[in-house]
Amino acid sequence: MASFPDAEAVVCDLLEQVAPTATYLDVGWDENLPVIQVNRVGGSADSVTDVARIQVAVWAQSRAQVWQLANQIRDLIRFAGNTRVNGVLIDWTEEAIAGQQVPDVDPDDRRVISTFQFAFRRHFA
Repeated sequence: MASFPDAEAVVCDLLEQVAPTATYLDVGWDENLPVIQVNRVGGSADSVTDVARIQVAVWAQSRAQVWQLANQIRDLIRFAGNTRVNGVLIDWTEEAIAGQQVPDVDPDDRRVISTFQFAFRRHFA
């Protein structure tokens, strides 16, 4: 049976070279910065291609570091189309929403959130 790859897992594997990645953050996560959180927040699929909309949040110790990492992630994703990550082909990528540092209740929250689209084909077992 053919199925689409787990988009969150593929993106976590891709971004692991920048900083540790997770789809959820355990208690105490903020003691080991930087960290990248990856979550699928939508998308669409047809019989051949899954276009996954992936939100990437990066936390770091300082505003300068978080923006440096966010830009590194952006470049890595921009050039990830037509490449393989752990055997999974990423057909193409696209930035949907550029990085934003949303104000938080905690003024020390150094987080940049971006949203990207990744296209994957079905994999046959």
